[in-house]
Amino acid sequence: MTTAADTAAPWPPERRGWFVVAVLCACVIVSFIDRQIINLLVEDLRRDLQLTDTSISLLQGLAFALFYAACGLPLGRMADHRNRKWMIASGL
Repeated sequence: MTTAADTAAPWPPERRGWFVVAVLCACVIVSFIDRQIINLLVEDLRRDLQLTDTSISLLQGLAFALFYAACGLPLGRMADHRNRKWMIASGL
């Protein structure tokens, strides 16, 4: 026995769902490239800003990890209690 809910069109439409997946995938790619730019410019940054190996490693590793750890917990809690759609839109 089929019901009206079984024959109704899926929500969201499949085409819209794949569009959202493509946009989020593009955002992840841009985010990854953004993080890798520092790795490509290490020598230029070291020369121009007179940075040591230690300061470069802190910039690439510790600063990145601390920022994500400090922001990840509150944003994760917000994702549980607020509208995720607006969080994603503001992040983009």
